[in-house]
Amino acid sequence: MKQKLLFSLCCLLPAVIWAQSTRFEILPFVNGTTTIKEGQLEAGPFFSWKNVSAGRKLAIQPTLRLPLTDKDNNLLQIDRFTKTWRSIVAFQYARDFTTAASPLITGYILSFQGEYGFSEFKYYPTGKKTDALKEGKHSYAFELKYIRYRNVGAAHGKQISPQFRLRYSYDWEAADKVGVVRPPNGNGLATTTDMVVDRPSATPTLSPAAALQYYPGQGNFSYAPALYYDMSGKNRQSNPFNDLHRLRVEAWAFFYPLAEGNVKIGLSPFLSIRTKGDDDYRTLEYGGLITVKFGTTFLQFL
Repeated sequence: MKQKLLFSLCCLLPAVIWAQSTRFEILPFVNGTTTIKEGQLEAGPFFSWKNVSAGRKLAIQPTLRLPLTDKDNNLLQIDRFTKTWRSIVAFQYARDFTTAASPLITGYILSFQGEYGFSEFKYYPTGKKTDALKEGKHSYAFELKYIRYRNVGAAHGKQISPQFRLRYSYDWEAADKVGVVRPPNGNGLATTTDMVVDRPSATPTLSPAAALQYYPGQGNFSYAPALYYDMSGKNRQSNPFNDLHRLRVEAWAFFYPLAEGNVKIGLSPFLSIRTKGDDDYRTLEYGGLITVKFGTTFLQFL
């Protein structure tokens, strides 16, 4: 009984702080993603508190991400044998400074996201299926975002939005499969089988990023130069500064084919420069990026 009372007080505390005009909403959230090789389901509740008169909004979104057990039949099974899962809790606080007397729409959005998950890995160090080993590993990540916006409150008004992101992750990943040569058969023919022979690895990564989104107020295009600096550490260590560093520069141009602006087509060249350590790429790499997003807004970038 005491635990239920404590939980109720925690849920109602933001409403008490923000006075009687605060509105509370609970909505379901379900998001499915599929690729050629795998599919995932992400689901959970969405809680939000709004105080329109004060220009404040708080949102909390706990979700659980699970891979499809049977990819052919889009089947998801959750039980004690579930080998891979990831829990996510996101907090978002929005502050709007817009007033009726001002022609400008200004404010900021501050969000924090924490992730924690478990995965079980199977590998064959001797190259034999009878000598399989299993390891269960826990991964985690933290992400902080800050979005500032300043828009002219009119049709086709100028919009500008500087954004910043800082993300740290420690994720375990399975080793790549390699070809294991089998003994020759009765006809003297040797074959190979793709198997994972190495243990899983975990690389700590710290990724600060910054972007500046800009809409000039005319036409169907917006622009967003972006800067990323990815730092990663050595395998199975938590320090992200002692191995590989890369600087990445992007220059996005977005096209909005619909008047409502909920479809966003982007194109950008990129330049990646290795500033520390060594990897399988050249010191200077370059190329292009293309993205198509649906149901998005101008503020959604980092």
